[in-house]
Amino acid sequence: MPAEFRLLTFRQIPDDDPDQFRRWLAELAEQSVSFEQHYLQRPDAEDPAAAIGLDPATLQPADGPTLWPASSQRINVSWLHVPADDCCMNTVRDATEQFLHGIPPHDSAERRCRAVIVTFLHGTLPPQPLRFESVAWESQIRVPLFLVPANPEFSRDEHHANMPIERQSPNSANSADRQTEPPTEPPATDLSAYRGRRVQTLTGSLDIGATLLPSHTDRRQLAQDTNPKSLPVLLTAAHSSDESSTDRELHITGQSFRAVRTKNFLYAERTSADNDAPRHPQAALYSKPEDLWNVHDVSREFVDVFERLQQSLSGERRTSS
Repeated sequence: MPAEFRLLTFRQIPDDDPDQFRRWLAELAEQSVSFEQHYLQRPDAEDPAAAIGLDPATLQPADGPTLWPASSQRINVSWLHVPADDCCMNTVRDATEQFLHGIPPHDSAERRCRAVIVTFLHGTLPPQPLRFESVAWESQIRVPLFLVPANPEFSRDEHHANMPIERQSPNSANSADRQTEPPTEPPATDLSAYRGRRVQTLTGSLDIGATLLPSHTDRRQLAQDTNPKSLPVLLTAAHSSDESSTDRELHITGQSFRAVRTKNFLYAERTSADNDAPRHPQAALYSKPEDLWNVHDVSREFVDVFERLQQSLSGERRTSS
């Protein structure tokens, strides 16, 4: 099954000079990366979703309005179908970085304007996005950091994640004494058992400071709100503002995810059982806004907030019981 990449660019390719971007696409095409629905929207084009013929469900999170409301923002979309092997994965990653490095580093405005966003999806895009993926929509958040178990048997990749762990008796080197035990995945909220892993170099995305709806500013209201349709939409195409960068810690609960919004990051985790869950991230940390160009592991910078999250979740469990 081919892996699928979604490539989105926001106001990035000047209308009079798309050649660099097209050359980048052509170079990937020469290395077994095929494209569908490549589209460069013009200033006078219609709504991006309608112009490229995307099903509205593709842009519709489960618990709220569309991710891209009507606006003047130009969106370029491509589907990249790539054979799911390490060689092709590395090809796309390397080509993406080369494209970014080709932009003059001294001109931060131009770099921000023309940066490329590449989102990796396991397998093929489902007819409707999973609710957790509606929260963890990489292209709308600055540099996502997926949290994967620190146990190397889990963290290397999807193919190794479900492999059993071979353990050997300390008193014998005989292969007959080896025991095969299924690996135990740590809880998503146990940060010490996880390490950060950048899935891709993502830039040019929006600040999560403006992703909570203004009506959901009271934590008590969030806790009491049981109407799925009125739950906050975390990922909306909106500009950041000082008003949205609140110091308060907000807990958000959806039908299949829960999240914590702080001044510095959004943490989301899946809560519902799903047959496809092993193929998808179970937890994601999105930091804002100072790591726009910084793609190193930032998970340890927020240990104190994670500890508060664990205490809060433990308190919720005791209250519910």
